[in-house]
Amino acid sequence: MFDAASRLFEESVEPILILGTDDPSLPPETILDAAHTLEIHDASVIGSDDGGYVGLGLRGPHQALFRNITWSTDRLPRDAGEGIGGRALPLRRDAALRRGHSRGSHPS
Repeated sequence: MFDAASRLFEESVEPILILGTDDPSLPPETILDAAHTLEIHDASVIGSDDGGYVGLGLRGPHQALFRNITWSTDRLPRDAGEGIGGRALPLRRDAALRRGHSRGSHPS
């Protein structure tokens, strides 16, 4: 995700939203909330309950969102937003967990 964000910011200074595949049923209201958050914060973090990202809104390529992060914990959204002026939005349920996979496991 960081590499994709960096490439996008090389081409434009506009804020970006990166949406993952952890929650394909992400409501449009949540996406709009993430976008509006960028009007006053440097980042919006939509975390997944498996300890990853469902989505990120960024006003710049913040490496802190990808380095020294405690992955696969419910602390991820809060930890990721600290120190960069970010806002953590409510956690979303990971699609793999809805299908019965355990946290940290990867379906084949």
